[in-house]
Amino acid sequence: ARGERALTWERPTFNLMQIGLAVLTVIALVCLISAVPQGLLGQPDMRVTGNNSSAWSLQWFADQSRSTLPHAGAFSLPLWTYKLAMLVWALWLANALIGWLRWGFDAWTRGGYWKSGEPEPAPAPLKLPDAPP
Repeated sequence: ARGERALTWERPTFNLMQIGLAVLTVIALVCLISAVPQGLLGQPDMRVTGNNSSAWSLQWFADQSRSTLPHAGAFSLPLWTYKLAMLVWALWLANALIGWLRWGFDAWTRGGYWKSGEPEPAPAPLKLPDAPP
């Protein structure tokens, strides 16, 4: 939709939008590229706190009770499943990013990169070849 509307914008608006789109694209790419190593190489935050517990060691606490306490349980997966999910996400993101950038560049270049203040020259008329006798 932006590609068709951009052709009707005045020169200052068109040029400012081109600059804005380029800046926003660079910021988005930097954010995405910095997120991938953090997801692939970082450790997941398990948010385990209290009672000297950590993501690597869970210390259960059982208070005194007159009746039987319910049994606690936890569902956990090995860390390699997290790493595998992050790898699949990174591969999908790389594939999708290529398509998004191609589409965005096509829309960004529709109507030219920049509108200058000079009017475009009219195209030269086509000369038809002489017809054979």
